[in-house]
Amino acid sequence: MLVQFAAPLLEAAGDDPERQQRAFTLATAFWNLALLEPEQQDDVLADLLKVVARDEDDVSAFRGLAANMVARHRDLFPELEPSALVRAASSREHVGRAVESEPGPARGGDDAVTATDGP
Repeated sequence: MLVQFAAPLLEAAGDDPERQQRAFTLATAFWNLALLEPEQQDDVLADLLKVVARDEDDVSAFRGLAANMVARHRDLFPELEPSALVRAASSREHVGRAVESEPGPARGGDDAVTATDGP
């Protein structure tokens, strides 16, 4: 998944191993950025810019690249969008509570049916 996501950065890196490593590092940072809610993305991006940007041109270029990679992540992996992850976690919590609440067939209660039970 990460290689697919990182493809544009890896292509730009060419055959240079150091540039490829930097491309993977950036891809990982952008992947993690894409998993955050938009307001959190701004804060994290500001922190990243303190590390990677040397001047205003770098800031502008990096912001553009980050926006493109976050959009790429959203297009490639919509199921990993922050809102989708919250919905999935919420759904798992509901299922977990339902499973814990009543002893029944799924929980091994007295009315559980086993493979050896007859019709």
